[in-house]
Amino acid sequence: MPIVITEKNLQILELLASYYVLKRSTIQEILFPHVKSARSVCERLRKLVREGYISVASMEVVLRGSGNSAPVYHPNKKTAETLAAIHDDSSYERVYCKPPSGRLLFHWLEISQLHYIVDLSIENSEAAKLHAWFNEWEPINKNAMRQSDLFSLYSEFDKTSCAPDAGFLVENRTGALKSFYLEADRGNDSLKRIVSKKPGGYNRMFELQRHLKHFPASTVPGFSILFVTTTEHRRDELVKSSAQFDPHRLWKFACRNDINADTFFFGSVWRAADKTAHALITQ
Repeated sequence: MPIVITEKNLQILELLASYYVLKRSTIQEILFPHVKSARSVCERLRKLVREGYISVASMEVVLRGSGNSAPVYHPNKKTAETLAAIHDDSSYERVYCKPPSGRLLFHWLEISQLHYIVDLSIENSEAAKLHAWFNEWEPINKNAMRQSDLFSLYSEFDKTSCAPDAGFLVENRTGALKSFYLEADRGNDSLKRIVSKKPGGYNRMFELQRHLKHFPASTVPGFSILFVTTTEHRRDELVKSSAQFDPHRLWKFACRNDINADTFFFGSVWRAADKTAHALITQ
């Protein structure tokens, strides 16, 4: 029997369109917080996959602590077409649907988790409002009529490029709108490689004010780069190095264990070249 697109099924499609890749446990936490058993949620997801409304990644992830593997779900063309038809909004047809590579699966899950933390932080506060969020390859101008007119966060310059993991626009209590770019570090790259690879593109983007192409509503000069890393040691070493590679004082560093819905914007967990801890927004 074909699955019916109920309100909850529609919410799953919308969730994947927004976050790109998610585990069952995260979907359950967001949409089914009062369901104690995972069985019914798993069955709902399996039916959506079987009917082609969503897809499952080609490989599973191993859950930390338990050693068990778990599937990862992502949107596909039918997800986008269904949302466009139900909402009568053709911009949904531009939802990023490319299957995630197994090599980057944990990386994309971390970005999705940070996206969820940002949403929770905004939802729980009256001091900030999220105006936009884009992942690296997601089309920003989704209403563009021609494929050639679409663009994403990825930017190429004469001798370098800039590829943020995500970017978002936030309004504070005073009405000022600021652009942020996110880098989610899983500890795979050496610090030397990060320092030599990442800053050049961001510096060029700052010099050309390219962030205004991504976020034209931004009213605060410049932007901030939020680098979330795995350990305090990596964070502190990058903070030390930033004095040399961050002339525009764009970078802020935090340890993943210090990031949650309460601290992301409003906790003194972000460090810059001066080595002192600051909050992104004051309540």
